[in-house]
Amino acid sequence: PAPHVPPHGDLPEAPGKARRKRSKHRQLVQHDYTDLSTLTGGAHLLLPRYRTGRGHVSLQFPDKVHLMLDEADQQGFTDVLAWQPHGRAFIIHKPYEFVEQILQRYFKQSKLTSFQRQLNIYGFRRITKGPDSGAYYHECFLRGMPGLSVKMTRVKIKGNGCRAAHNPSEEPNFYTMPLLPQGTAGRPSSLLIPNPPMKGNPSTLPLLNSALQTDEAASIQTSLQTAAV
Repeated sequence: PAPHVPPHGDLPEAPGKARRKRSKHRQLVQHDYTDLSTLTGGAHLLLPRYRTGRGHVSLQFPDKVHLMLDEADQQGFTDVLAWQPHGRAFIIHKPYEFVEQILQRYFKQSKLTSFQRQLNIYGFRRITKGPDSGAYYHECFLRGMPGLSVKMTRVKIKGNGCRAAHNPSEEPNFYTMPLLPQGTAGRPSSLLIPNPPMKGNPSTLPLLNSALQTDEAASIQTSLQTAAV
């Protein structure tokens, strides 16, 4: 007997056609950016955050990246990775040397893709055009202000199996923003990993600059105060 042929409307789409159809509905990478560099002083902005448990203290992933970048300045491997001149993003210049010589010194990882996945989990975004092409940034990851990373939390990556499309027209231009100081470059590494912060009265922590009393800035100030308690 002749094989059954389903009606035209029941025929499955060819794989290539299905991929093209999904690509038309790909989400774009979101590049919302708030300049938090004008938060007023306070040691809690200059020191990393901590996680305690089972008798030990450990740095979070963003704090380890801060430490790695600061030691790149101190120990002279900025040819491998470094802050960008403005201090709002960092870039890996030599991926092979980064994996072979540096990555395992700071992280229990041996693959660049694993490191990049952690960056995505903590909300880092990648620049795809201009002088910062290839650099990673987060609005709470600023040179000289590792305490801001208290706002950076692991996020569950959701999606339909398609990676978000690049969105270069919305990428921030950090060269129009104030240049950040060199941060901890030249300071002993021991100062970057002090004793865990002591409990204190949140009311004694400095308030935000009055010009930054936005909902986002207020939320970050609350997080910083909570972390110090």
